[in-house]
Amino acid sequence: MFIWISLLLLLLVVLLSMPISLRFEFEQHRTHGNEIVVTCFFGLVNSRILLQEKATSKPSRKMNKPKEQEERNEGKAVFKVLLQKRFRHRIFETLSDLWCSISKHNIKLHIKAGLDDPADTGQLWAIVGPTSALLPSNHQFSVLIEPDFLNPSFQFDCRGTIRFIPLQIIFILVKLFFSPPFWKGLWYIRAENQQC
Repeated sequence: MFIWISLLLLLLVVLLSMPISLRFEFEQHRTHGNEIVVTCFFGLVNSRILLQEKATSKPSRKMNKPKEQEERNEGKAVFKVLLQKRFRHRIFETLSDLWCSISKHNIKLHIKAGLDDPADTGQLWAIVGPTSALLPSNHQFSVLIEPDFLNPSFQFDCRGTIRFIPLQIIFILVKLFFSPPFWKGLWYIRAENQQC
């Protein structure tokens, strides 16, 4: 029995050690043409996933007010927890590790984000702006991040190809999962939402 379990674990580790390639094309609010092509086992397996946005009827403004207020409160809570140095450092460290573990090819990324209060957007941009300026920009990878001071929004368009090893990604996420600053930040967000 122990031998079979060891063989299964070994097989799982081998499978997770094989690189996976993702070719993606996504534009927010586009109803067709968004897709992800997954290639694994050194090209032996290819799978195409079409991402289609469901058409939904636009509800009235009155019905949306509680939901909009809840989303604003969540956005403010996330912004406040990002001001905590240890939590911010842990998240940025994890993002940096993920960034270095992924091989990127012809990546084009455009993000536009804003909060309901222009002052909060300015403080958020004071954190995100310098970070985005440090990202390398060349023919293989380019990122454009813009603040939206007029409306609370989050819009993004992206396309390109990435290649990664699942076992390496899992190891990075497990490190984040067992990090005390991460759980402290989640507890803080939950407490802020309950107060609102």
